[in-house]
Amino acid sequence: MATDFGASIRSLFERFLTWPLSSDPPPSVQADLEKLKTILHRIHAVLYDAERREIQYKTDQLRLKELKDLAHDAEDVIDDYNYHTLRSLAEDKASHKRKRDEEVLVDLSNSSPNGNVEKLAEIAGQIRKIFDKFTEILKSSVQFSFTRHDGEHLIEGSRHPPVTSSMVNESCILGREKEKKELINFFLSENREENVSAICIFGIAGKGKTTLAQIAYNNDRVCKHFDRKGWVWVPRHFDITKLTKSVLEAVTVKACGLTELNTLQHALKNELWQKKVLLVLDNVWDVSSSNWESFLMPFVDAEKVRIVITTRNKEVTKNTQSQPYPFDELPAAECWSLFTQYAFGGQNSSEANLCEIGKKIVQKCDCLPLAIKALACLLRNKTEAKYWDEVLTSEIWELENENEILPALMLSYKYLPIHLKPLFLFCSMFPKGYLFEKEELVRLWMAHNYIQPRGCKRVEDVGQECFNELKERSFFDVVAKTTKYKMHGMIHSLGQSIAKKEFQAVLSKHHADISDEVRHLYVKGKGEIVDSLHFHKPNALRTLLYECLDAVVPRIPRVSKLRCLQHVFTDSSHESVCSYLACLIHLRYLRVYNKEFERFPESIRVYNKEFERFPESICQLYNLQSLILDYCGDLEELPGGIGNLVNLRYIGLSSLNITRLPDSICQLSNLQKLKLNDCRNIKELPSGINNLFHLRELVLCQMDISELPDSVCQLTNLQVLELSGCCNLSRLPRDIGNLSNLYTLEVTDTEIQELPESICRLSKLQKLSLSGNWNLEDLPSNFGELASLRYLELNDVGIRTQPKCLSDLSLQYLRYKAAY
Repeated sequence: MATDFGASIRSLFERFLTWPLSSDPPPSVQADLEKLKTILHRIHAVLYDAERREIQYKTDQLRLKELKDLAHDAEDVIDDYNYHTLRSLAEDKASHKRKRDEEVLVDLSNSSPNGNVEKLAEIAGQIRKIFDKFTEILKSSVQFSFTRHDGEHLIEGSRHPPVTSSMVNESCILGREKEKKELINFFLSENREENVSAICIFGIAGKGKTTLAQIAYNNDRVCKHFDRKGWVWVPRHFDITKLTKSVLEAVTVKACGLTELNTLQHALKNELWQKKVLLVLDNVWDVSSSNWESFLMPFVDAEKVRIVITTRNKEVTKNTQSQPYPFDELPAAECWSLFTQYAFGGQNSSEANLCEIGKKIVQKCDCLPLAIKALACLLRNKTEAKYWDEVLTSEIWELENENEILPALMLSYKYLPIHLKPLFLFCSMFPKGYLFEKEELVRLWMAHNYIQPRGCKRVEDVGQECFNELKERSFFDVVAKTTKYKMHGMIHSLGQSIAKKEFQAVLSKHHADISDEVRHLYVKGKGEIVDSLHFHKPNALRTLLYECLDAVVPRIPRVSKLRCLQHVFTDSSHESVCSYLACLIHLRYLRVYNKEFERFPESIRVYNKEFERFPESICQLYNLQSLILDYCGDLEELPGGIGNLVNLRYIGLSSLNITRLPDSICQLSNLQKLKLNDCRNIKELPSGINNLFHLRELVLCQMDISELPDSVCQLTNLQVLELSGCCNLSRLPRDIGNLSNLYTLEVTDTEIQELPESICRLSKLQKLSLSGNWNLEDLPSNFGELASLRYLELNDVGIRTQPKCLSDLSLQYLRYKAAY
């Protein structure tokens, strides 16, 4: 594998040597920029190929890191150039503002800077340095790379999954009685409608999926019930021919010399004719619906077939049309019993201090049986508390002789589609137990260009799909009774072990020394933690997310290359906030997060009268995609030049004292979502809101507006309109039916008395929530024409009896309760 990587480096070097490069920075850097983009594309191609291999040699690993660092530098230079292009356009627009009342947005793709010769010369110099560094990397790669003639490559370990069988020592298995009973009942159940039934046990590696299947498979009642049984471990790729052969050999317990799919399927069909069959397919990674249908063909003439699939990918459940079985975590008592079985030979230790440490180690394993067993085995016959403490405080990948947990989990990463790998690794920046919000995480991914639009799909929609795929592959779990997600502790450890030092969380001053390898940093704690941060290479940082836990707001570290920044800007000692923001020309994501201040007494809250108006310098952040201002109660005005932020896609404002939105906000033609929450001093929206023609979501919560401007009805791309807790809202726009792409409408806890008749023209509307509207006494007469409506909520409304028109709808969910 390593020699393949070395060959790709040498090929890259040969192509590079043929490029003519100018020796002096030209007046225009356009030509060299194009060469730089070519280099960047080829570096990305090499990095992409490297992700598909297991890079073994240290020299190749070093070269890989150098290329990644160089790619970051190249992206910065290209970003600098694009920023100054946008800046020149904004300045031109401002200079012509007196001549025209309205300025048409300029197409940036064909524009170029028209001034600032010094900046162009600086960019040209940066490009030259990158060319020189690239040449140096490639030359050293050729000079110091090994080839197949330099000796045999010794492989120290393997990430290939261990092959399983049906054999199990049940005396070593604890708990899972409920799950065992349910699975056996599935085996023995009679379903006369379909002779073939499948159940899919899914979850992360080490949870006990295979063990559960083994226990039920070997049950005496099960063995007597079936005529044929087979256990098949499924390789990474779902090869129907090989799998059919394995099944045939498993149920006949005989070797098979057949190789053609047709003859194999006929042989299997004959073997299973009119028989009761139990089949376990262990370790299925992926399978298409068509392949699954083809695989099942030989089973159709069997009397009864029960198939159990174990997988880490919930998508397998859908493609095989099987019954999903997500079994619960191992209870705490059984986790401790499992630990004592392997650490103490099944007996409680007389050493109280070891038991105390052991219980903390079990908690560290986050209810994962594989991790509990592996760490308990490490501690067997160890009686020194010092050694137990080392296991407790060490990260999983730091433990010597530990060779079971990470390899099992590593396969989940290894078999992950390449475009999902950086998304997963980014999440390792957050501390264990962090609660993720899907939309927020997608915005952070977007800021780093991890996801791209696909076909006609927006980048936000692609990001949501990527998150869902990670969730289906057991990288995220839904937190009960919330809309948030959590990453299992061992999955988080896996991410940290792969990401090394590139992603880091700082939760105390003991970890405040930031190495030059850290590019993404999450900080949580009191202000003194940020003040204590020591950066060896601050401009390497691309992400800085700070969550404040006290009223002391630290100074912002001078980090000019940031793409994502979350901080608190309300400390009156920050006289340089304006100039600092103007330096963050690469910024895509800015969140001023002051929520924690809400819980502090008024006497210790920090207010800044100068912060009543957000710095005008923010209007120079032309790359900004997301602007989020949360709980900045002293903020009373947004800058009028916010319309210059032509790349802005999301605005979220919560608990602000602003009285109006600037009219220029209507120039943000790329804006996808506008969310206003508890900004009660805003009484109306700008009348020019119809110019936000790309707006997909408009969310107004806890607002005091009395009506929406009629121009809202011209937002024909709007998909979600939420009006929640707007207690003064008395009517909806008459032409709301013009919102032809609306699929979610929530109008809750308002003063509306009737719905416009045009609402029945919303042919794509799928979800409608009208709860809490006590004055709403009837629905429009043609309400039954909402053919796409599936979800309807009518709780606490003035409609005294359930309307008959509801019977004309194809509802999947209805909640109705009159207010009286």
